[in-house]
Amino acid sequence: MSLMLNRFAKAASFLVLLAACGANDAGAGGKGGRGNASGDGNENPSDGTGGQGSDWSDDGADAGSNPNVDPDAACATTSMESKVVPPAVVFQLDTSGSMNCLPTENEDGCDASPKAGSRWEILKQALKDAIPSIPNQAVVGLMRYPAAAFLPPVSCVASDLLLPPAALDSSQASKFSSALDPIKPERGTPTHDAMAAALAELQKLPAGNKYIVLATDGAANFCLGCNAFCLDQNADNQQMIQAVAQVRQTENISTFVIGVPGSQGFRKVLSEMAKAGGTAKPGCGTDDCHFDMTTSPENFGDAIADVLGQISQQLLGCVYEIPEQDGSFDPSEVNVRFSEGGSSQDIPRDPAHQDGWDYSSDGKKIELFGPACEQVKASQQGRIDVLFGCPTVVR
Repeated sequence: MSLMLNRFAKAASFLVLLAACGANDAGAGGKGGRGNASGDGNENPSDGTGGQGSDWSDDGADAGSNPNVDPDAACATTSMESKVVPPAVVFQLDTSGSMNCLPTENEDGCDASPKAGSRWEILKQALKDAIPSIPNQAVVGLMRYPAAAFLPPVSCVASDLLLPPAALDSSQASKFSSALDPIKPERGTPTHDAMAAALAELQKLPAGNKYIVLATDGAANFCLGCNAFCLDQNADNQQMIQAVAQVRQTENISTFVIGVPGSQGFRKVLSEMAKAGGTAKPGCGTDDCHFDMTTSPENFGDAIADVLGQISQQLLGCVYEIPEQDGSFDPSEVNVRFSEGGSSQDIPRDPAHQDGWDYSSDGKKIELFGPACEQVKASQQGRIDVLFGCPTVVR
């Protein structure tokens, strides 16, 4: 798994050079700037699905239609180092009573008492093995559902925050492993509430690439609000899927979904969640878009280790900080270039977030999307330059 993460560590050290007009100029390219992406965030240059649009985007679109734009004509008197914005991930783990069953065991014949080799014991060990390999640039938190504390006859308390999200240094990694040990799976499965709780923790963090990793072994049996008496569980599941899609579009929060052995009957919902969360496997159908561990339960240990490695590899996104500027700049006169091995290519701005770059929702970062992002992540020694002073080229 550590080999799979080498690319993560190398990509996280990319240097972003910002070529800007002189600090004493009134604004970029000699024009008065209309906004400062390093300011208080009250103005937002994003016009794509990642955030609410503004009048700035209209100017960028007009400039992008100019076939004579030459990014090399930008002033290049100042360069500043920028860093990849670290990803943030919250693991939300199903610790309902059925997680005490063996991976190969049918729940109807499982006594749901803690035992060696249970679904939970295998998942717990795989997480412990995976966490130390994730570079400390990542921000990692840990949650479980249902919560441990409850007052009879209440059988559902939505979720526990076992470890608040923080940079994964040695202390956080140790706390993560220690937080897993006392868990004793029990009671029901309030998945909708659990997803809402994980989302709330991620919303407290600064803008950037954010992820929920959900691992569950079965169908939800509570509707939102720990409601065990809802009339339509399927309708609640669809609302949960819609919420996953919405936060992916508006807040850049992706959702990885792991179907632990026992989740066979919940495949379609989990698959739809992966699609909505932007992590569907390429070419998947209606019920196999998530990480499905139910097809070979006897190999659950090896399979979950591989899946956690795949997820770790994908955590690094393509979000870059825009360092504070001296003076203001015109966000409609910003261009992005990727260089590697002596060659360079310009990346157009793409408000549709399919292949290109756009501003983050707070206007203080630049994010790459689609093939443009994948190319940068695959690079070993590539570099991103953000150029100021020429009209933005828009796809």
